[in-house]
Amino acid sequence: MVKVVRPVTETKPKKVKPEQPREVVQQRPIRYPEIRVNGVVIPEKNLRISVAKAKELLGWETEADYEARKKKADPKISDSACKFGDEFLLTDYEGNKVRCWHNAHNRPFTKSWAEAICQDILNHKWKLNCETIIISKTAVDLSGQHRLVGLVLAGQKWAGKTRDFWQKKWEEEPYILSLVVTGASEDQEVVNTLDNVRPRSLSDIFYTMDTFAGLAPDLKEESCNMTAQAIKFLWDRTNPSRDATSELVFKTQAAYLEFFDRHKRIAEFVKHIFNLNRRRELSKDPIQLNPGVCAGIAYLMATSSSDLEAYIQSDPPSEKVLEWANEEKALKFFEELSKNEPPLRPVRAGLKSLATREEDGEEIQEKVPSLPKICLLSKAWGLYLNDQPITPEGVIPRYSYDEDGNREDLIEKDLTFGEGENLGIDYGHPLTDKQRGEITRLKKENPEGRPPTPEEVEREKAAIREENRKAMEEKVKKNAQNVRGGEE
Repeated sequence: MVKVVRPVTETKPKKVKPEQPREVVQQRPIRYPEIRVNGVVIPEKNLRISVAKAKELLGWETEADYEARKKKADPKISDSACKFGDEFLLTDYEGNKVRCWHNAHNRPFTKSWAEAICQDILNHKWKLNCETIIISKTAVDLSGQHRLVGLVLAGQKWAGKTRDFWQKKWEEEPYILSLVVTGASEDQEVVNTLDNVRPRSLSDIFYTMDTFAGLAPDLKEESCNMTAQAIKFLWDRTNPSRDATSELVFKTQAAYLEFFDRHKRIAEFVKHIFNLNRRRELSKDPIQLNPGVCAGIAYLMATSSSDLEAYIQSDPPSEKVLEWANEEKALKFFEELSKNEPPLRPVRAGLKSLATREEDGEEIQEKVPSLPKICLLSKAWGLYLNDQPITPEGVIPRYSYDEDGNREDLIEKDLTFGEGENLGIDYGHPLTDKQRGEITRLKKENPEGRPPTPEEVEREKAAIREENRKAMEEKVKKNAQNVRGGEE
């Protein structure tokens, strides 16, 4: 039985800081219309890097090419001496093991990051930003390995099995524009200074845009943080990955920004929640709601009457096909929640009970993971949308309990912000890549082409969990055998 704690008594609101002078956006005159390096003009044609040039800069060689080169030099050499074995940088999209001979002194290579860059290149999101590819005096690639490998992989996709899709975006083989600086020192003290910068976050990018122009700097920064959180939340909940070509698998800044460009009204919901949370009515203890996630939830609530099939079939999915019939009710939901008005007072009580536990007769506040709070809001939304009474007991998500009555696992993980049985555009709690792939396969195998039902999704997930459990058992068994073998 879940203990219900009475709603929080409102404390005296804190004073809001007076707004600082507002930022004035001015159009600055162009002073440098051309790319110049130390005053020397660099024509755009000299900035173009082809797939072949990328391979040259990397010292790219496949295992097959390596074998041919070694046997040409020594026809008697053994086959085993011409193989890479486990010593190679990556396996490319054509299935080749690859070594990059000019990459010896670079930082560790991460294929997923190169694939993310490949995705941006193919979608024309990789732009000339005047950052350099740095090559040392002896042709070692000191900075640029992921960009260059990403370009090579983009070329392979463009010419490979999915060429019909990508060659509509690129009439010629993909390329990038970049400055290449050669002759850098390989001294360790010099190498240590490379890429020694603070990465630009999604929030930082929004700060440079005019989405929240006119706000004081601290308020603008908070709004940009909320927007980034809302976009990431909606990305996961709306399941943008659909097939092997058009899907945006990698969550790059460019992919997030493209998602925002197709869902511009996110900013309106951010502004609404931002204003409601000026005195931290939503984010303070014990409510502990993330205001950026609240903006994303409000967006899902507002579009909850939308046709999911129409959304996922649009190319690409955007808010042009969304229905906004529940927008007013969605905004009112968070307004009443922030003001602790009677209809949603039980929601605050429920959120507090999630964050409260008893120890030696005293109530202790603790941090609550986001998923239980999201599930609670989902249950509350279902009641609120249908004008049904809301009680703390009716919105607390279900858990499993141990023998001592302690709360263990959250059972209700897949609740959505739809309208009744209609999902709207909300697929629910994001799945793992493997689960997402299984569900995509299920959708393709369905002759009606409809989205999987919750029961079908649950069966697929249960099958995956069972497969993972068996794999783990097998792994434990092998480890035990190895230990026994070592002892012998």
